[in-house]
Amino acid sequence: MADNLRKHRRRTLDVRAYVETPTACSLADVSETGAKLLVKDVASLPDEFLLRLQPDLRKWCRVVWRGTEQVGIEFISAPTIKR
Repeated sequence: MADNLRKHRRRTLDVRAYVETPTACSLADVSETGAKLLVKDVASLPDEFLLRLQPDLRKWCRVVWRGTEQVGIEFISAPTIKR
């Protein structure tokens, strides 16, 4: 779309964004620092993602290893916006 047809002017940013994928999984085991997830489509998980455990309990995760239907994850701090 041409710039002159936009209703609002856009600003250039360098901000990391994440897509929360609706990939169903099960917790196989868990510790304070990570977990093992059972996932049918391991490739559908990005390297970092937000894991929703309950409606009000979410954890940021990083994939440490991938198997055929399992992934090992570590819990990480929420990403920050670079300014």
